[in-house]
Amino acid sequence: NGVSTIDLVLIQKHILGVQPLNSAYKVIAADADRSNDVSAVDLVELRKLILTVLNYLQKKIYSNVMQP
Repeated sequence: NGVSTIDLVLIQKHILGVQPLNSAYKVIAADADRSNDVSAVDLVELRKLILTVLNYLQKKIYSNVMQP
């Protein structure tokens, strides 16, 4: 699925304002619920994806890859 725990750390830092994601593509990839905002909801959904609780995110296969 292309998502790792490193991605979750980067997203969390972005949400907290410590280290913003440095690419519009990374922000789009981090917006798992497609709300046009990166939030804790996105973190929860991506954690589920990593844990294979979800194989897809709200009708759309998650194929975005974030690179640190």
